[in-house]
Amino acid sequence: MKLLVAGVFLVAGGWVAQQKPVSFRLDQEAGVGGLTFGTQTTQLVGFEQQFRKQGKPRLRTQLYARVDDTVRLIGLGAPSSYWFRQGKFIGIDVSFFPRKLVSQTVEQLTVRYGSPQVNVQAKEWYWLGQNSFISLSVTPKGAGSLLIGSLAMLNELVTETPVRAQARQLLGWHPDSVGLPMQLRLRH
Repeated sequence: MKLLVAGVFLVAGGWVAQQKPVSFRLDQEAGVGGLTFGTQTTQLVGFEQQFRKQGKPRLRTQLYARVDDTVRLIGLGAPSSYWFRQGKFIGIDVSFFPRKLVSQTVEQLTVRYGSPQVNVQAKEWYWLGQNSFISLSVTPKGAGSLLIGSLAMLNELVTETPVRAQARQLLGWHPDSVGLPMQLRLRH
């Protein structure tokens, strides 16, 4: 049973603070890697289309790499891929090793965007704004993955991650039906 009292939910005898997403700097920047969210693929110069990676089925998303990319994201290097959905820029991903970079990355993102939400079980830190998000996760083997994108990028994630769950709960975001692959259950 949930009861809303003065902006706080009372759930089964315990208090759960009702959190509202805060707009952060990425919302104001409205882009990453020198591109604004929504930039058309027809406006790209110096990009090459990438082969679709196995294990990441995307029906309406195309990945690009920038030739001689000079973008450096908080010490992690250049984005691995620039994601375009239905011909519009939606975000980037960066894959990295070793594990020690995770704490440095979290610190730098915290300075820039404020304190993250943390899902300890999923080993994920995320920042959720009104129109964009950042997600940093670590695999059991220590590989890191950083996603920075508009909420449209959440449509292409095939696992129901904590940041997707928060976007549903706090923003009323729901995946659209355009080329949506089967969604997998929440990672723990």
